[in-house]
Amino acid sequence: MNNASLVGNLATDVTTREAGDNTVGNFLLAISRPMSKDDREAAEAAGRQTADFIRVTVWNGQAKSCAQYLSKGKKVSVEGSLRSSTFEKDGEKRYSLEVNAQRVEFLSPRDGNGGQAQAEQEAAAVASGEGSEAPVEQPAQTDEIPF
Repeated sequence: MNNASLVGNLATDVTTREAGDNTVGNFLLAISRPMSKDDREAAEAAGRQTADFIRVTVWNGQAKSCAQYLSKGKKVSVEGSLRSSTFEKDGEKRYSLEVNAQRVEFLSPRDGNGGQAQAEQEAAAVASGEGSEAPVEQPAQTDEIPF
């Protein structure tokens, strides 16, 4: 079984590109390493990383929604499968591991500007699916279902 479930913050903005009939989105997800407070402070003082950075790929309507509503620093939950690849750089064989996302859930609260209008746009995008087989889910802000 190949399942990955991650929660972290975007380390980059979402970039999109067209690949034939598909839209492909990519971003880096920063995930904190489990450490004690003392170990974390020692690592930061020594200049060592206290987070892992995972490349995430999203597709079609989900990629468009992520590019529209997410930015660097926003917290998300990603569910998908792991995909590995190898490539050569400077004559050296390198390995890459990424998450092919089936679901991205936005966990950061909405910005103060746009409030209701933004909620309606997001609900419309989710309801229409924007060409995606698996629309991006938005956290519920009220008890009402938007569609």
